[in-house]
Amino acid sequence: MSTFNKYDSKGAFHYGWYETEDWYRWLVDRCVNFCKGSTLDVGCGDGVLANKIAEKGRRAVGIDNNQSALHLARQHGNAVFQDSDIHHRLDGVWDYLASVNVIEHLDRPEAIKDLINNNVTKGAIITTIDYQGGALGEDHRFEWTYDQMMDFFKEFNPKGFRYKDTEWIGVEIRK
Repeated sequence: MSTFNKYDSKGAFHYGWYETEDWYRWLVDRCVNFCKGSTLDVGCGDGVLANKIAEKGRRAVGIDNNQSALHLARQHGNAVFQDSDIHHRLDGVWDYLASVNVIEHLDRPEAIKDLINNNVTKGAIITTIDYQGGALGEDHRFEWTYDQMMDFFKEFNPKGFRYKDTEWIGVEIRK
């Protein structure tokens, strides 16, 4: 995963998005509702998703390689947060993997599939923006279309979804 400085300049901005942005709240809530057991939050940032899962009484572990993000995440809730780069093998097993708007930042998105295969027992939910062309987004390594997401995860027979008629897309995987 690339390292961002956005948390140094913006703080825990995802919490503000959760309160004010319908699309973001919908994505996070969909992930929380999908993950009905222990969950690994990949690229947890400031911790909104992992903390919302922990509020439901479920074990949640958020991983990120950004120290500023992890510091903010630990201030906001009861989930466990770890400094980790998903490109290296992780120890542990979770029922679910969730990742909100992170896959586009990964140097090697195959690492998410490795985690699903090796560390997840029940399923995964991954979201991103449906690429409409043009330049790469800020700190993005790759942009995804709906069809590319479906094809990338095809070995898991994903169920695709979209927030209303917007560019926000994702896949649900059940094992």
